[in-house]
Amino acid sequence: MSEIETIVFENRDELVSSAAAMIASRLKELSISGDEFHIAITGGTVGTRTLESLAKQTQQTDLSRLHIWWVDERYVTRDSPDRNELQARKAWLSSSTIPEINIHAFQSSEYGTIEEAAADFARAIEQHRPKFELVLLGMGEDGHVASLFPGARAEATGNWVAVEKNSPKPPSERLSLSLTALNSAEEVIFLVSGIEKAQAVGDVFSGNRELPAANVSGKQSTIWLLDKDAASEIISS
Repeated sequence: MSEIETIVFENRDELVSSAAAMIASRLKELSISGDEFHIAITGGTVGTRTLESLAKQTQQTDLSRLHIWWVDERYVTRDSPDRNELQARKAWLSSSTIPEINIHAFQSSEYGTIEEAAADFARAIEQHRPKFELVLLGMGEDGHVASLFPGARAEATGNWVAVEKNSPKPPSERLSLSLTALNSAEEVIFLVSGIEKAQAVGDVFSGNRELPAANVSGKQSTIWLLDKDAASEIISS
């Protein structure tokens, strides 16, 4: 059974720096093994800031065997500032030693229809069958993770990919890893900050399974990194 750990920080800055240190330490351990290893990263404000801090903390780490995937992607043009891939490249990947061949981005909207892009990515990821050592996740105010929204019925493309064509948050079209893919990870780390997330955090911790965030856990461990604002509903309960 997955172990669940919750760590509450004074503010977002402390959360970001501590999360980056934790991830950097884990990547260093994995790099020493000599085997290839896979992680899936998230977008969003806290996720991107964590990657920026991670860039500084992994400068001396051999990341040549690291494979990068995304938990989701907005189906927009490749140069759109909304694209998680672009944000991650600016924050970390472009300055890292990760080989380009090891960076597995979702297709952008130039590819064709979102269904065609999903099918292409599903073939690639299911051929790879990556063992995710680590998955990083944010969480929305409504309890969504990746692009899996409460009450929505994302269309499955194979076992690992889901298509959301009517996202409650713009842009409307998104590609996402499925719950099956997210739950295949050895370790899941949630990065959640802000008072606007407090109610959803409280609902997750009270066991509200209607929220996608409540249905994701690592096979070995699940770590919730929260600032005081985001944790306020569970602190007071």
